[in-house]
Amino acid sequence: MRPTSFSVSILLLLASGCRETPVQPTAVTTALTASAAPGYTAIDLGTLGGASSQAIAINAAGQVMGVSWVPSGEYHGFLWDRGTVIDLTPPGGTYNLPVAMNDAGQITSFSEVAGDPRGHGFLWDHGTITDLGNLGGGSLSDYDLTTPTDINAAGQVVGGSLTADGHLHAFLWDRGTMTDLGALPGDGFSIARAINAAGQVVGMSCVGAVSQSPCRAVLWAQGTMIALETLGGTLTWATGIDVSGRVVGASQAPDNRYYSVLWDRGTMTVIAPFTATFAGAVFMNPKGQIVGGTSSVEQAFHAFLWYRGTTIDLGTLSGTSTSEAFAINPQGQVVGTSWTAFLEEHAFLWDRATMTELPTLGGCCGGANAINAGGQIVGSSVTATGESHATLWTR
Repeated sequence: MRPTSFSVSILLLLASGCRETPVQPTAVTTALTASAAPGYTAIDLGTLGGASSQAIAINAAGQVMGVSWVPSGEYHGFLWDRGTVIDLTPPGGTYNLPVAMNDAGQITSFSEVAGDPRGHGFLWDHGTITDLGNLGGGSLSDYDLTTPTDINAAGQVVGGSLTADGHLHAFLWDRGTMTDLGALPGDGFSIARAINAAGQVVGMSCVGAVSQSPCRAVLWAQGTMIALETLGGTLTWATGIDVSGRVVGASQAPDNRYYSVLWDRGTMTVIAPFTATFAGAVFMNPKGQIVGGTSSVEQAFHAFLWYRGTTIDLGTLSGTSTSEAFAINPQGQVVGTSWTAFLEEHAFLWDRATMTELPTLGGCCGGANAINAGGQIVGSSVTATGESHATLWTR
C-alpha cells in the first residue's frame, strides 16, 4: 500500500525503536552446531502470474496463505490448498495483503479498492469476501480506513480502524459487527495486534498518533481495557496472546533499550533484549515456549528460544552470521532465517538442539516463515532461474 498508510507506518514505528544496543540476557545457553539439511522436500507453490511470491502462514490442515506479484505489477494475496491456488483479492481490488489465517481457512486481508485509495479490511471465507467496514471513516486521505491484524478460531477479526473524528482505534469485528475497543483515558489512538480463542485481545494505546507518541501495551478482556506493566520507558506493545491469557510483546527501559517481555497473571518477565526485530517476542506456542531474535554488545543478532526462565541461543547456520526465529509449533520445532554478511537468506529448522538448513528450489537461498503441528514449513526460496517463489517444505 502507500507509504502514508497506517499498515506501513506501524511497521516503521516498531522497527525504529529496535536499534539500540541491548545487554546480554541472563541464563543463556548455546545450541549445537548447524548440520546438513534434514529429509525435507521443497515444493514450489508458484505465483499468480508475476515473477515472485512468498508463503506467510500454514494452518493445521496444510492450507497456505501467501502473497504474489501479478502481471499488472500489483501484489495479491493467495490461498494454496492441495495444489489449487486462489486469488484473495476482492472484486475491484488492486493491492491485497493477507495478514492472518485460522485453522478453518478463513483469511483476513488488507486491500485497496477501486474508487477509494484508502485501504479496507476484508474477510475471505471459502470464496465469500466481506468488507469489514470501519469505525466511522474519517476524511483523512493519508490514512487507511481499516487495517486488520489477526483472526481467531471463531472468525473474530481485530486491528485498527479510523473513527469519524480521524482517530485510529482498535476494533473487534464479530459476525458482521465492528466494535470500537477504545483507548486508555487521555489517549487518542490504539491498535489491536492479536486475539486468542477466548476472545481476549492485546495491542497498544497511544497518547497521540501511534508513530510519534508514548504508547502502552493493553489487554482487552470481558469489556475491560487493562494497561500492562512497563519497564519504565515510553513505548511498550503487545504482539500475541495464548489461550491461557499469557501475553508477549516488548517494552522500552529508561536507558532506551528494548526488551522482549512476557506478561503472565499480572507478572512481567524479561525474556531477552533485541535490536533488529520489530516485534521482539515473535511467536509463542501452547506450552509457553517463545521465539524471536536478540543481540548484545558481545554478540551479533541471533535467534532465541525462551522457556521457563531460560533463554537458549539457537545460533546460526554454517557460513552465516545472524539469524532470527519466526515461528514455533507445539512440538517445539523452530523455523526462521539465517543471513550471511551480505544479507543472503537461508531457511532453517531448529529441532532438538540441532539447526539444519532447508533445501532451496534450485537457487541460492530462501527463508522460512511458519510451521504447523505436523512439521510442514512455509516461506520462500529462490529457483534455478533466480526467481523467489512461495515454498512448502514437507517430508
